Amino acid sequence: MKLHTTIEIKATATSVWETLMDFNSHTSWNPFIQKISGDQHEGGRLEIHLVPEKGNKMIFKPTVIINKPAQQFQWLGRLVFPGIFDGRHNFEIKDNGNGTVTFIHSEEFKGLLVPLMKKKLEAETKSDFIRMNQALKKRCEGVG
Repeated sequence: MKLHTTIEIKATATSVWETLMDFNSHTSWNPFIQKISGDQHEGGRLEIHLVPEKGNKMIFKPTVIINKPAQQFQWLGRLVFPGIFDGRHNFEIKDNGNGTVTFIHSEEFKGLLVPLMKKKLEAETKSDFIRMNQALKKRCEGVG
């Protein structure tokens, strides 16, 4: 099962990337992923603090899979062990060549628990992705 969201941002790919990768600043602008710490390099471990609009705060420790500056950042998180509930979280930045970028925020879920969580993921988690995308846009465009 995959969640996929996009938003157009009037900024350079580099400035969007720098905002996204400045983990220390997330508490000041990101309503969903409020804290990230750890090693940003491929193979590195992160500690992510999620604050969904509905539900309880969650902390998990995924592994960085892809780190391509100003293009793509991806991690893989797992619940307990592989195959139960795995999430491949992905951020992509596509330069539109006109002073804007398309920010793609997606996640692919796999595992035994995914069918039980499908409705919640499609409704609530997708809404949280959209909230984060809008906050990133405001931050990068200097609005608000």
